Amino acid sequence: MRRLDSCLLLAALVIFPFFFIGGFSPYAPRSWLELWDVGHIIFFAFGAYLLINIVPCVKQQRFYRQLFFALFLSFIAGALIELLQYGGLREVDIFDVLRGVVGAALAIAWCSPKARSINRYSLLAIKSLLVFMLLLQCYSVFIPALDEHKARKAFPLLAEFDSVGELGRWIGDTEKTLSTEQAFKGGSALKVQLQVRPFSGATLKYMPRDWRGYSHFVASIYSPEKEPLPLTIRIDDLQHKQSEQLYNDRFNRRFLLVQGWNTLTIDLQDVAAAPVARDMDLSAVATVGFFTSKLRRPTIIFIDNIYLE
Repeated sequence: MRRLDSCLLLAALVIFPFFFIGGFSPYAPRSWLELWDVGHIIFFAFGAYLLINIVPCVKQQRFYRQLFFALFLSFIAGALIELLQYGGLREVDIFDVLRGVVGAALAIAWCSPKARSINRYSLLAIKSLLVFMLLLQCYSVFIPALDEHKARKAFPLLAEFDSVGELGRWIGDTEKTLSTEQAFKGGSALKVQLQVRPFSGATLKYMPRDWRGYSHFVASIYSPEKEPLPLTIRIDDLQHKQSEQLYNDRFNRRFLLVQGWNTLTIDLQDVAAAPVARDMDLSAVATVGFFTSKLRRPTIIFIDNIYLE
């Protein structure tokens, strides 16, 4: 047991710096990012195990007191870690604190000798709840991985909106839903609620990034407005995202949407030549943004059938 304690302590010390350094790029596959978060569960499970085995005042306590100490300390430690990450390269995520609490509870429920002293049905209920929460974390890894496999098989099709899983590929400050109100191809499209803001829209972030060998980018956009609706498509590569993100270092093109469906086509040679001081790296496309600016009133657009040709 002493050898096991030493190994777990060493493992926890090795894991701890990765709360602040390392990790995947924000543009790595979603499943990788979710899998990285599992480290919170593992670290705090190790910590809770060590707490009940090498800290005498906790080791002697009853099961529920051990559980309380582990949950309380993991919550405080997790919150402090998130606060220390604030303003750094890592993003603050309140769910990371919850993952730490779940990890600590798992260790107490399965590894504490004092668990045998409580009602077995109560212990079963606690373990069942923890297993359910652990499965939720597994689900958050599995669903993006499944969608990434689908995206790789469908490429050069980038989006067709035939499943809810595709919504995870998109980011932005607008409400985005799958809708059957309008569809260019298939049964549904992405409905984007545009707001009266300096910029409002949706951005495709998670997708196959190597666009070499293709000549055009094509997207179909539906506008319900009778008046022409200005819409800008912005394309960035990873180098742009990792630099100062200057306007003249990316591709921007403004379109005027007429009422109904609009098929917008962009020559990828224009995209490659868009940065003033370099060529855009079409082997590492980062994002494709669809946005409006300074609308006079809220409106909606539908996005569908995005592909390369």
